[in-house]
Amino acid sequence: MTRILVYTFFNYWHITHKIVRSIQINSVDVYFLGNLASLEKHMVNIQPEYVLGLGDFRKNSKTIRVEKIFTNKQGNHPIDINGKDTYHATWELSQQEGVIYTEKTFGGPCNRSSYILSKSIEDHHLQTKFAFVHIPSHYPEALAKNTVNTWLKSIKT
Repeated sequence: MTRILVYTFFNYWHITHKIVRSIQINSVDVYFLGNLASLEKHMVNIQPEYVLGLGDFRKNSKTIRVEKIFTNKQGNHPIDINGKDTYHATWELSQQEGVIYTEKTFGGPCNRSSYILSKSIEDHHLQTKFAFVHIPSHYPEALAKNTVNTWLKSIKT
């Protein structure tokens, strides 16, 4: 069975938390991020074939954003002083209506989690495919759930 790990940040009111709670695919392991080190350890232990991170996008965006690049910065500081400048998403999520694919990154907690998990995948020589998606806070919930479930169901389990 294909192992899939989906994580989001621990906040009951955010759309991504609602999406993750609604996933009903047996091979999906859901993780609510309270501690990045615990998530990283969990990922290395279960060695999933796929990891999907979901974050709320609170800007005025009207579209779901698939992040293609994760940079070694949080704010104005490096995440890892000796780390690579960037990692690239290794799971190419299929094109869907209302979704944009971007290489413009923000140096916040979503980028940090993506960078650290990508580095861990590389450091532990995992074959894990990784993607991170931002979903606007005011995006229609049913449409967002459908989009995420379409990506998850496209995986051959």
